[in-house]
Amino acid sequence: MPGYRTHSLSAFLTFPLVTLLYKCLAPLTKGTPLSWDQISTGFVLYLLSSQAPDIDHKQAYSNRLFFFFLWMVLTLAVFRALFTHGYYLLPPVFDPVIEEALFVLSLAGGGLVSFVCFKLLPVHRGPIHTFLFGLVYALALGALYWYLFENLSTEKAALSRLFFIFMCALLGFLNHLLLDSLSGRLKR
Repeated sequence: MPGYRTHSLSAFLTFPLVTLLYKCLAPLTKGTPLSWDQISTGFVLYLLSSQAPDIDHKQAYSNRLFFFFLWMVLTLAVFRALFTHGYYLLPPVFDPVIEEALFVLSLAGGGLVSFVCFKLLPVHRGPIHTFLFGLVYALALGALYWYLFENLSTEKAALSRLFFIFMCALLGFLNHLLLDSLSGRLKR
């Protein structure tokens, strides 16, 4: 089976096809042209998503990278939720250190959830190596992207950016599954 280098190289080489597909679908989805920030974010997400199915392999490099990334993203999501919803409920006495306290609490919460997820992983090439999990993965990343960056946006282009993020996550994941299936067929 291909290793992380093969999956990364494949993602690196096929990402231009993803942007081309987005440009072809843009008239149908009323999409907007992509900026440099969106393309670079999509590229990083596509590259990480091409490693995502191997998160269930305990010794894989992508496993350690994924759970560190999960910890950081969960920390940001929890911090944003606590800060936007809990900051104004506290008495003003805590004001000088409230951001730091909320961040430390978010860091601990994100780390705990990431650790529990790591311990609950199924066997390698189990349910994580499926199209259904890839779809759930892409939807979850899209929802997280929307929550962190776009939920206050009133632009119509926000849905276009969300679609691109979803596309990068799903197609990166499917890139991995396709390489694994082709590798298995070639060895037979």
